[in-house]
Amino acid sequence: MKNKNNSDENNSDGDMKKVKTKIWIKTLLYSYKVFPRLISTVDKIVELQASNFSFSSNIFNSSSKLESQFEKVIDMSERKKSLVNIHIMMTKMLNDLPYESKKLVEYKFIDNMTSEDIATELEISERTVYRKIQKVLDEVYGYFFDNRWSLEFIEFQVKNEDWLFDKFNFYFREYLESLKQNQSKSSSES
Repeated sequence: MKNKNNSDENNSDGDMKKVKTKIWIKTLLYSYKVFPRLISTVDKIVELQASNFSFSSNIFNSSSKLESQFEKVIDMSERKKSLVNIHIMMTKMLNDLPYESKKLVEYKFIDNMTSEDIATELEISERTVYRKIQKVLDEVYGYFFDNRWSLEFIEFQVKNEDWLFDKFNFYFREYLESLKQNQSKSSSES
């Protein structure tokens, strides 16, 4: 009995990791268009801070103030590096997807089209759009898994991006709410 419960717990943990990874994928796909602008903005901030650093590095500034400015430049540079890594990772994944899958991802997540609009564009039913998008998300999850882009790896890459964690938490709450609704629906049918 003890082994079975342990096995169930491990399986449940694995299932939750898979769910969270898929939600991160969804979060990153919906945010994909933002990355180039954000990278450019961070780059400008780093440049501005670095120029302020060199301009203000005179004998009147305390060494602790200079050190603080220097740390800010380093932090922003690290942030830029992580954002570039995420953008490259997502671009590579998009480029490696089959054409139809890539189009679905672009329509749904990048262009933010509704399922109804996608159905009209592709001349298929909304239900088919939903099934195909779920299949593509599974495909992308497989791609992430094959490239060792684990939940931990993703969270490490986005660790300084509170706005991404906020988006992730929104989608995660949405997922939990849909689970709750499905459970209450199935219990009322019993």
